[in-house]
Amino acid sequence: NNNSYHMKLKSLTLILAVALGAQVAFAQQSKTDPGVEFRPHWYGQIQGGAAYTVGETAWKDLISPAGALSFGYQFNPVLGLRFGASGWQGKGNTIGPIEVYKFNYAQGNVDLTLNLANLFGYNHKRFLNPYALVGGGAAYAFNNGAKDVKGVVPAAYFANLWDKSLITPVFRYGLGTDIRLTDRLALNLEVNGNMLSDKFNSKDAPNPDYQYNALVGLKYVFG
Repeated sequence: NNNSYHMKLKSLTLILAVALGAQVAFAQQSKTDPGVEFRPHWYGQIQGGAAYTVGETAWKDLISPAGALSFGYQFNPVLGLRFGASGWQGKGNTIGPIEVYKFNYAQGNVDLTLNLANLFGYNHKRFLNPYALVGGGAAYAFNNGAKDVKGVVPAAYFANLWDKSLITPVFRYGLGTDIRLTDRLALNLEVNGNMLSDKFNSKDAPNPDYQYNALVGLKYVFG
């Protein structure tokens, strides 16, 4: 609903203000070696894992594969911007009887990232770099399996049934951490939530749909 989107927009503004303030709050030299200075840089990231589409049955029945490919730019030790493509599969279910169906989607994202550890000072050798993200984008859904189970439940159950495809805006938020392997390479762990149109899983409800992802991947720093 509109109130939810307004609250998310306020959260995004607050995080941006904190990050920009942090850029001025401390020097760009590493805490462990003042001779090392932070420089803005690009990075690439690949992730894979599992997705969960919120529904009205056992959570294990609605788990599906997920993946993401991203490129980002780190402006300062705290603030970064990440551009990504993600998605794969979502699931939904009917009730009375319970029938689980699948659909595919591809999503484009722009995320603002905030390095939580560097808020307290830049350290180029830090082993764990936890971060928060907030962002948005759009999702393209297709191959709607809900059409295959429509005949076993009342037609009104699928008031938001879409046929060939669906495009919906997305609001995103999440937490993650980079685990340092080398100066350029890090192991990445991330959990994010995606708020989409109520039409995403074809069912009619007075609230947005949610898709959550638990991902593991690698991050490589260029330059």
